[in-house]
Amino acid sequence: MGLRRKTEQKCRMKNANKLLCLSLAVGSVVLTPNPASAQTADQTAVAREILADAEFDEEDVHWRKNLAYYSTTFAGDGFVLVGDAAAFMDPFYSPGMDWISFTTSRAAALINAQRRGEPMAELVERHNRDFARSHRCWFEAVYKDKYEYMGEFDLMSTAFIFDLGLYYLGVASRPFRSGEKALLIPPFSQTAVGPIFRFMRTYNRRFAEIARRRRKRRMLGKTNRAQRCLIPGFTLKSTNPKLFAQGFAKWARIELGELLAPSRS
Repeated sequence: MGLRRKTEQKCRMKNANKLLCLSLAVGSVVLTPNPASAQTADQTAVAREILADAEFDEEDVHWRKNLAYYSTTFAGDGFVLVGDAAAFMDPFYSPGMDWISFTTSRAAALINAQRRGEPMAELVERHNRDFARSHRCWFEAVYKDKYEYMGEFDLMSTAFIFDLGLYYLGVASRPFRSGEKALLIPPFSQTAVGPIFRFMRTYNRRFAEIARRRRKRRMLGKTNRAQRCLIPGFTLKSTNPKLFAQGFAKWARIELGELLAPSRS
């Protein structure tokens, strides 16, 4: 399976003229009959027919990084961008549905304001400012350098507790508490949430730094065996404070372990 952006879509298969491409928000997935997936493909009639004459090319491997992007202008004279047309953060945690909910709600509010004859200059300026700040802070707080430590159980499970708990507290529960008007305020766009943003950015940066240090010591993944992350979950009514306490306790143990860890000789 190769993953590539639509703008750079270049697929090749030996002795085959049939290709299956599934369009996704971040690009296209190209399915090829590699040995690992041969049995699965053989069980699917459509895939078996499409790939009947295909031959796997081991050198046809593609990968992408730095997927995040954003528009420098989210709205202007006669236009407003929504969803992935406005910006994209990362496939991790799949924030696309949240992002499109906020962008479309604010876009509809702009259109309605214009139809009512309201002055648009200030509203458009605020729209651009809010979503630029939202995207930058959301990305830096949650996704930047996440893949540095995604394979480390202790780091990722601790981040998962904080990420998910704060998501339910600050994003998912808001429309249920305040109704549709909550979707007019994109996450991190208000200065009042600055301390939460800085906290999230701090632990995300710290865990990435720890992972890089472990990589230098050749210790990545050394404590992952026989581990699994089981948490009781969250509700839209409240966030479990005991779970946050567990997160801080796990973080303290991580820091103590790093302090006592031998340096690479």
